[in-house]
Amino acid sequence: MTTTAPLTSYGPLQFPDRAGLTLWQFARAQRLGLIPGPDAAGGRWSAAAFDDALDRIHTIRQAVGAMPDVGAVRAEEHLAEHFNMTVHSGTAAELARRGHLPVVGDSLLH
Repeated sequence: MTTTAPLTSYGPLQFPDRAGLTLWQFARAQRLGLIPGPDAAGGRWSAAAFDDALDRIHTIRQAVGAMPDVGAVRAEEHLAEHFNMTVHSGTAAELARRGHLPVVGDSLLH
């Protein structure tokens, strides 16, 4: 069995890897303010920041969810599959407008 020794600081790939998060989960956790920005030299996170996030990893995982960000069409397909119903084009845009779906990145929902 191989163990990985703790580091004194963590880079943007080491942090999510050692915390057991995918890159999209890590990015979403940062966007939601669950993981702060780098606090060490060179755009890295201190061991203290990493340990704090690791102490809250269950809460972070719950908040970021299990599905990466997708476009409106894929979101509508997912809703149709998940709820076994017809979902019309524009549904994701309307749900986002009402605040039920987050809009991430550039969007035509302006």
